[in-house]
Amino acid sequence: MNLNIINNISPVKKYDNAEALKMTILTENRNKSGIYRWINNLNENTYVGSGANLAKRIGDYYNESELIRNSRPIHLALLKYEHNNFTLEILEYCSKDILIEREQYYLDLLKPEYNILKHAYSLLGYKHSEENIAKFKLKKISEEHKELLSSIHTGKNVSQETRDKLSLATTKYKKNNPLTIEALGNIRAKTIEREGVSVTVFNTETKEVKYFTNQTEAGAFLGVSRQAVYNAIKRGKPVKGVYLISELAPKNKNKNYFSFGNTKPGYLFMWINSLLSKWIVYSINIIVNYLGRNIFALFIFSKGKDSLCMSKGKQPRTKVKVPKLLFSEKQEGFLLSRQGDGLRSSHNLKTS
Repeated sequence: MNLNIINNISPVKKYDNAEALKMTILTENRNKSGIYRWINNLNENTYVGSGANLAKRIGDYYNESELIRNSRPIHLALLKYEHNNFTLEILEYCSKDILIEREQYYLDLLKPEYNILKHAYSLLGYKHSEENIAKFKLKKISEEHKELLSSIHTGKNVSQETRDKLSLATTKYKKNNPLTIEALGNIRAKTIEREGVSVTVFNTETKEVKYFTNQTEAGAFLGVSRQAVYNAIKRGKPVKGVYLISELAPKNKNKNYFSFGNTKPGYLFMWINSLLSKWIVYSINIIVNYLGRNIFALFIFSKGKDSLCMSKGKQPRTKVKVPKLLFSEKQEGFLLSRQGDGLRSSHNLKTS
Protein backbone atom coordinates (compact mmCIF):
# COMPACT_ATOMS: atom_id res chain seq x y z
CA MET A 1 0.00 0.00 0.00
CA ASN A 2 1.25 3.48 -0.94
CA LEU A 3 1.82 5.48 2.25
CA ASN A 4 0.54 8.62 0.51
CA ILE A 5 -2.87 7.02 -0.05
CA ILE A 6 -3.01 5.97 3.60
CA ASN A 7 -2.17 9.49 4.75
CA ASN A 8 -4.63 11.13 2.32
CA ILE A 9 -7.57 9.32 3.96
CA SER A 10 -9.06 11.23 6.89
CA PRO A 11 -10.76 8.68 9.18
CA VAL A 12 -13.39 9.77 11.70
CA LYS A 13 -11.69 7.65 14.39
CA LYS A 14 -8.11 6.40 14.67
CA TYR A 15 -6.64 4.01 17.24
CA ASP A 16 -2.85 3.70 16.92
CA ASN A 17 -2.49 0.70 19.24
CA ALA A 18 -5.37 -1.72 18.77
CA GLU A 19 -4.33 -3.80 21.79
CA ALA A 20 -4.00 -0.97 24.29
CA LEU A 21 -7.17 0.79 23.09
CA LYS A 22 -9.35 -2.32 22.83
CA MET A 23 -12.00 -1.24 25.37
CA THR A 24 -12.15 2.28 23.93
CA ILE A 25 -12.68 0.87 20.44
CA LEU A 26 -15.53 -1.40 21.54
CA THR A 27 -17.19 1.26 23.68
CA GLU A 28 -17.09 4.10 21.16
CA ASN A 29 -18.38 1.99 18.28
CA ARG A 30 -21.21 0.19 20.02
CA ASN A 31 -24.40 0.02 17.91
CA LYS A 32 -22.80 2.05 15.10
CA SER A 33 -22.57 0.98 11.46
CA GLY A 34 -19.75 1.97 9.15
CA ILE A 35 -16.50 1.16 7.35
CA TYR A 36 -13.25 0.26 9.17
CA ARG A 37 -9.64 -0.36 8.17
CA TRP A 38 -6.82 -2.35 9.78
CA ILE A 39 -3.27 -1.08 9.11
CA ASN A 40 -0.21 -3.21 9.82
CA ASN A 41 2.30 -0.76 11.34
CA LEU A 42 5.24 -3.00 10.37
CA ASN A 43 4.62 -3.53 6.63
CA GLU A 44 1.79 -1.04 5.86
CA ASN A 45 -0.55 -3.76 4.54
CA THR A 46 -4.22 -2.96 5.09
CA TYR A 47 -7.66 -4.52 5.28
CA VAL A 48 -11.04 -2.83 4.68
CA GLY A 49 -14.31 -4.12 6.10
CA SER A 50 -17.78 -3.03 7.16
CA GLY A 51 -20.15 -3.79 9.99
CA ALA A 52 -23.78 -3.12 10.90
CA ASN A 53 -22.60 -3.14 14.52
CA LEU A 54 -18.94 -2.14 14.49
CA ALA A 55 -18.30 -3.06 18.13
CA LYS A 56 -19.52 -6.61 17.56
CA ARG A 57 -17.79 -6.95 14.20
CA ILE A 58 -14.43 -5.61 15.41
CA GLY A 59 -14.77 -7.63 18.62
CA ASP A 60 -14.46 -10.83 16.55
CA TYR A 61 -10.89 -9.82 15.67
CA TYR A 62 -9.96 -10.02 19.36
CA ASN A 63 -11.26 -13.59 19.65
CA GLU A 64 -8.27 -15.91 19.13
CA SER A 65 -10.38 -18.99 18.36
CA GLU A 66 -12.27 -16.97 15.74
CA LEU A 67 -8.98 -15.90 14.14
CA ILE A 68 -7.76 -19.50 14.00
CA ARG A 69 -11.06 -20.79 12.60
CA ASN A 70 -11.29 -18.26 9.76
CA SER A 71 -7.57 -18.29 8.81
CA ARG A 72 -7.90 -15.51 6.21
CA PRO A 73 -4.95 -13.18 5.53
CA ILE A 74 -6.08 -10.50 8.01
CA HIS A 75 -6.73 -13.10 10.72
CA LEU A 76 -3.36 -14.77 10.19
CA ALA A 77 -1.64 -11.37 10.25
CA LEU A 78 -3.25 -10.44 13.58
CA LEU A 79 -2.14 -13.78 15.02
CA LYS A 80 1.39 -13.35 13.69
CA TYR A 81 2.07 -9.65 14.43
CA GLU A 82 -0.40 -9.22 17.33
CA HIS A 83 -2.83 -6.33 17.86
CA ASN A 84 -0.30 -3.93 19.37
CA ASN A 85 1.35 -3.69 15.93
CA PHE A 86 -1.91 -2.69 14.21
CA THR A 87 -3.76 0.61 13.86
CA LEU A 88 -7.54 0.55 13.55
CA GLU A 89 -9.36 3.32 11.69
CA ILE A 90 -13.06 4.03 11.34
CA LEU A 91 -13.14 5.47 7.83
CA GLU A 92 -16.73 6.63 8.11
CA TYR A 93 -20.03 5.99 9.82
CA CYS A 94 -22.95 5.38 7.47
CA SER A 95 -26.42 3.86 7.43
CA LYS A 96 -26.83 0.11 6.97
CA ASP A 97 -28.53 0.42 3.59
CA ILE A 98 -25.41 1.88 1.91
CA LEU A 99 -22.75 -0.23 3.69
CA ILE A 100 -21.99 -2.37 0.63
CA GLU A 101 -21.77 0.65 -1.64
CA ARG A 102 -19.37 2.52 0.68
CA GLU A 103 -17.21 -0.54 1.33
CA GLN A 104 -16.86 -1.10 -2.41
CA TYR A 105 -15.78 2.54 -2.79
CA TYR A 106 -12.87 2.07 -0.36
CA LEU A 107 -11.96 -1.32 -1.83
CA ASP A 108 -11.56 0.28 -5.25
CA LEU A 109 -9.71 3.29 -3.86
CA LEU A 110 -7.29 1.67 -1.41
CA LYS A 111 -6.86 -1.81 -2.94
CA PRO A 112 -6.08 -3.39 0.47
CA GLU A 113 -3.61 -6.29 0.45
CA TYR A 114 -5.34 -8.40 3.11
CA ASN A 115 -8.71 -8.45 1.29
CA ILE A 116 -9.04 -11.63 -0.76
CA LEU A 117 -12.49 -10.56 -2.04
CA LYS A 118 -12.37 -7.59 -4.38
CA HIS A 119 -16.14 -7.11 -4.40
CA ALA A 120 -17.99 -6.20 -1.21
CA TYR A 121 -20.10 -9.10 0.15
CA SER A 122 -19.41 -11.17 -2.97
CA LEU A 123 -17.20 -14.12 -3.96
CA LEU A 124 -17.02 -12.83 -7.54
CA GLY A 125 -13.48 -13.22 -8.87
CA TYR A 126 -12.28 -15.25 -5.89
CA LYS A 127 -10.43 -18.51 -6.56
CA HIS A 128 -10.13 -21.23 -3.93
CA SER A 129 -6.72 -22.73 -3.26
CA GLU A 130 -5.95 -26.31 -4.28
CA GLU A 131 -5.87 -27.27 -0.59
CA ASN A 132 -9.37 -25.91 0.01
CA ILE A 133 -10.70 -27.60 -3.13
CA ALA A 134 -9.34 -30.93 -1.85
CA LYS A 135 -11.08 -30.35 1.50
CA PHE A 136 -14.39 -29.63 -0.24
CA LYS A 137 -14.17 -32.91 -2.16
CA LEU A 138 -13.58 -34.92 1.03
CA LYS A 139 -16.34 -33.22 2.99
CA LYS A 140 -19.28 -35.48 3.84
CA ILE A 141 -22.78 -34.02 3.55
CA SER A 142 -25.29 -35.12 6.20
CA GLU A 143 -28.74 -36.43 5.30
CA GLU A 144 -30.32 -33.35 6.92
CA HIS A 145 -28.23 -31.07 4.71
CA LYS A 146 -29.18 -33.07 1.61
CA GLU A 147 -32.88 -32.69 2.48
CA LEU A 148 -32.37 -28.95 2.96
CA LEU A 149 -30.69 -28.63 -0.43
CA SER A 150 -33.50 -30.62 -2.02
CA SER A 151 -36.23 -28.51 -0.42
CA ILE A 152 -34.69 -25.32 -1.82
CA HIS A 153 -35.55 -26.41 -5.38
CA THR A 154 -38.98 -27.85 -4.58
CA GLY A 155 -41.70 -26.12 -6.59
CA LYS A 156 -39.28 -24.18 -8.79
CA ASN A 157 -40.01 -23.87 -12.50
CA VAL A 158 -36.88 -24.48 -14.55
CA SER A 159 -36.74 -22.65 -17.87
CA GLN A 160 -36.31 -24.56 -21.12
CA GLU A 161 -32.95 -22.88 -21.63
CA THR A 162 -31.71 -24.24 -18.31
CA ARG A 163 -33.05 -27.70 -19.16
CA ASP A 164 -31.20 -27.63 -22.47
CA LYS A 165 -27.95 -26.68 -20.73
CA LEU A 166 -28.35 -29.51 -18.19
CA SER A 167 -29.10 -31.96 -20.99
CA LEU A 168 -26.05 -30.82 -22.95
CA ALA A 169 -23.81 -31.14 -19.88
CA THR A 170 -25.11 -34.67 -19.25
CA THR A 171 -24.57 -35.63 -22.89
CA LYS A 172 -20.98 -34.39 -22.80
CA TYR A 173 -20.35 -36.41 -19.62
CA LYS A 174 -21.72 -39.57 -21.21
CA LYS A 175 -19.52 -39.05 -24.27
CA ASN A 176 -16.43 -38.65 -22.10
CA ASN A 177 -17.40 -41.55 -19.79
CA PRO A 178 -19.08 -44.15 -22.03
CA LEU A 179 -20.35 -47.43 -20.60
CA THR A 180 -19.19 -50.64 -22.25
CA ILE A 181 -21.65 -52.99 -23.96
CA GLU A 182 -21.01 -55.51 -21.20
CA ALA A 183 -21.77 -52.97 -18.47
CA LEU A 184 -25.01 -51.91 -20.18
CA GLY A 185 -26.00 -55.56 -20.51
CA ASN A 186 -25.39 -56.18 -16.82
CA ILE A 187 -27.45 -53.15 -15.84
CA ARG A 188 -30.31 -54.24 -18.10
CA ALA A 189 -30.20 -57.81 -16.77
CA LYS A 190 -30.26 -56.66 -13.16
CA THR A 191 -33.21 -54.38 -13.85
CA ILE A 192 -35.19 -57.19 -15.46
CA GLU A 193 -34.23 -59.57 -12.66
CA ARG A 194 -35.36 -57.18 -9.94
CA GLU A 195 -38.42 -55.59 -11.50
CA GLY A 196 -39.49 -57.92 -14.30
CA VAL A 197 -40.71 -60.77 -12.05
CA SER A 198 -44.10 -60.80 -10.33
CA VAL A 199 -44.09 -61.09 -6.55
CA THR A 200 -46.49 -62.33 -3.88
CA VAL A 201 -47.02 -60.56 -0.57
CA PHE A 202 -48.37 -62.76 2.23
CA ASN A 203 -49.78 -61.22 5.43
CA THR A 204 -48.92 -63.65 8.25
CA GLU A 205 -51.55 -62.12 10.53
CA THR A 206 -54.59 -61.98 8.25
CA LYS A 207 -53.49 -64.82 5.91
CA GLU A 208 -54.20 -62.49 2.98
CA VAL A 209 -52.18 -62.95 -0.23
CA LYS A 210 -51.66 -60.15 -2.76
CA TYR A 211 -50.01 -60.33 -6.16
CA PHE A 212 -47.96 -57.60 -7.87
CA THR A 213 -46.39 -57.42 -11.32
CA ASN A 214 -43.04 -56.19 -9.98
CA GLN A 215 -41.09 -55.28 -6.84
CA THR A 216 -41.73 -51.55 -7.25
CA GLU A 217 -45.51 -52.03 -7.02
CA ALA A 218 -45.12 -54.27 -3.98
CA GLY A 219 -42.91 -51.68 -2.31
CA ALA A 220 -45.48 -48.93 -2.98
CA PHE A 221 -48.19 -51.07 -1.37
CA LEU A 222 -46.05 -51.79 1.71
CA GLY A 223 -44.72 -48.23 1.96
CA VAL A 224 -41.08 -49.27 1.46
CA SER A 225 -38.52 -48.91 -1.33
CA ARG A 226 -38.00 -51.41 -4.14
CA GLN A 227 -34.58 -52.19 -2.66
CA ALA A 228 -36.25 -53.16 0.64
CA VAL A 229 -38.51 -55.60 -1.23
CA TYR A 230 -35.50 -57.07 -3.05
CA ASN A 231 -33.62 -57.50 0.24
CA ALA A 232 -36.63 -59.18 1.87
CA ILE A 233 -36.81 -61.75 -0.94
CA LYS A 234 -33.07 -62.37 -0.90
CA ARG A 235 -32.73 -62.70 2.90
CA GLY A 236 -36.03 -64.43 3.56
CA LYS A 237 -37.08 -61.96 6.23
CA PRO A 238 -40.58 -60.48 6.59
CA VAL A 239 -41.11 -56.80 5.87
CA LYS A 240 -42.25 -54.90 8.97
CA GLY A 241 -42.30 -58.26 10.76
CA VAL A 242 -45.58 -59.22 9.06
CA TYR A 243 -45.30 -59.46 5.26
CA LEU A 244 -43.51 -62.40 3.61
CA ILE A 245 -42.54 -61.74 0.01
CA SER A 246 -41.88 -64.38 -2.64
CA GLU A 247 -41.27 -64.33 -6.39
CA LEU A 248 -43.65 -65.99 -8.84
CA ALA A 249 -42.11 -68.26 -11.45
CA PRO A 250 -41.02 -66.03 -14.39
CA LYS A 251 -42.37 -68.40 -17.08
CA ASN A 252 -45.58 -69.45 -15.32
CA LYS A 253 -47.03 -66.54 -13.41
CA ASN A 254 -50.29 -68.18 -12.34
CA LYS A 255 -51.39 -67.65 -8.76
CA ASN A 256 -50.89 -71.24 -7.61
CA TYR A 257 -47.27 -71.65 -8.64
CA PHE A 258 -44.37 -70.28 -6.62
CA SER A 259 -40.72 -69.99 -7.59
CA PHE A 260 -38.40 -70.79 -4.69
CA GLY A 261 -35.09 -70.53 -6.54
CA ASN A 262 -33.96 -67.43 -4.62
CA THR A 263 -36.08 -67.84 -1.49
CA LYS A 264 -35.66 -69.78 1.74
CA PRO A 265 -37.50 -73.10 2.44
CA GLY A 266 -39.79 -71.39 4.95
CA TYR A 267 -41.74 -69.87 2.06
CA LEU A 268 -42.94 -73.35 1.10
CA PHE A 269 -45.54 -73.11 3.83
CA MET A 270 -46.88 -69.72 2.71
CA TRP A 271 -49.64 -71.17 0.54
CA ILE A 272 -50.33 -74.03 2.99
CA ASN A 273 -50.47 -71.63 5.90
CA SER A 274 -53.05 -69.50 4.09
CA LEU A 275 -55.41 -72.53 3.92
CA LEU A 276 -54.72 -74.34 7.19
CA SER A 277 -54.97 -73.08 10.72
CA LYS A 278 -51.81 -72.45 12.74
CA TRP A 279 -52.06 -75.58 14.92
CA ILE A 280 -52.16 -77.89 11.89
CA VAL A 281 -49.04 -76.31 10.42
CA TYR A 282 -47.38 -76.48 13.84
CA SER A 283 -48.14 -80.22 14.05
CA ILE A 284 -46.71 -80.81 10.57
CA ASN A 285 -43.51 -79.04 11.59
CA ILE A 286 -43.23 -81.25 14.70
CA ILE A 287 -43.57 -84.42 12.60
CA VAL A 288 -40.98 -83.30 10.06
CA ASN A 289 -38.47 -82.25 12.71
CA TYR A 290 -38.96 -85.38 14.83
CA LEU A 291 -38.59 -87.84 11.96
CA GLY A 292 -35.66 -85.92 10.51
CA ARG A 293 -33.68 -86.06 13.76
CA ASN A 294 -34.38 -89.75 14.41
CA ILE A 295 -33.59 -90.90 10.89
CA PHE A 296 -30.29 -89.02 10.93
CA ALA A 297 -29.38 -90.37 14.38
CA LEU A 298 -30.26 -93.90 13.32
CA PHE A 299 -28.12 -93.65 10.19
CA ILE A 300 -25.07 -92.35 12.09
CA PHE A 301 -25.43 -94.87 14.92
CA SER A 302 -25.82 -97.84 12.62
CA LYS A 303 -22.93 -97.01 10.28
CA GLY A 304 -20.45 -99.24 12.08
CA LYS A 305 -22.86 -101.93 13.26
CA ASP A 306 -23.68 -105.19 11.55
CA SER A 307 -27.17 -105.05 12.92
CA LEU A 308 -29.27 -103.04 15.32
CA CYS A 309 -31.69 -105.71 16.43
CA MET A 310 -31.47 -109.35 15.31
CA SER A 311 -34.36 -111.40 14.07
CA LYS A 312 -33.82 -114.96 12.73
CA GLY A 313 -33.92 -115.11 8.98
CA LYS A 314 -34.84 -111.49 8.57
CA GLN A 315 -33.12 -108.23 7.71
CA PRO A 316 -31.78 -106.14 10.61
CA ARG A 317 -34.59 -103.90 11.76
CA THR A 318 -35.32 -101.24 14.34
CA LYS A 319 -38.42 -99.37 15.34
CA VAL A 320 -38.85 -95.63 15.56
CA LYS A 321 -41.63 -94.62 17.90
CA VAL A 322 -43.88 -91.76 16.86
CA PRO A 323 -45.14 -89.45 19.63
CA LYS A 324 -48.62 -90.28 20.90
CA LEU A 325 -49.41 -86.59 20.58
CA LEU A 326 -49.63 -87.04 16.82
CA PHE A 327 -50.74 -90.71 16.42
CA SER A 328 -53.04 -92.81 18.60
CA GLU A 329 -52.00 -96.27 19.83
CA LYS A 330 -54.22 -97.89 17.22
CA GLN A 331 -52.62 -96.06 14.33
CA GLU A 332 -49.78 -97.60 12.37
CA GLY A 333 -46.28 -96.36 12.96
CA PHE A 334 -43.13 -96.60 10.88
CA LEU A 335 -40.60 -99.40 10.51
CA LEU A 336 -37.21 -98.32 9.24
CA SER A 337 -35.04 -101.13 7.83
CA ARG A 338 -31.35 -100.92 7.10
CA GLN A 339 -30.71 -102.68 3.82
CA GLY A 340 -27.34 -102.26 2.18
CA ASP A 341 -26.19 -98.65 2.61
CA GLY A 342 -29.66 -97.10 2.54
CA LEU A 343 -32.87 -96.96 4.56
CA ARG A 344 -36.35 -97.97 3.52
CA SER A 345 -39.63 -97.47 5.33
CA SER A 346 -42.52 -99.84 5.95
CA HIS A 347 -45.93 -99.45 7.60
CA ASN A 348 -46.52 -103.04 8.76
CA LEU A 349 -45.71 -102.62 12.48
CA LYS A 350 -47.78 -101.01 15.17
CA THR A 351 -46.32 -98.61 17.70
CA SER A 352 -45.33 -100.23 20.97
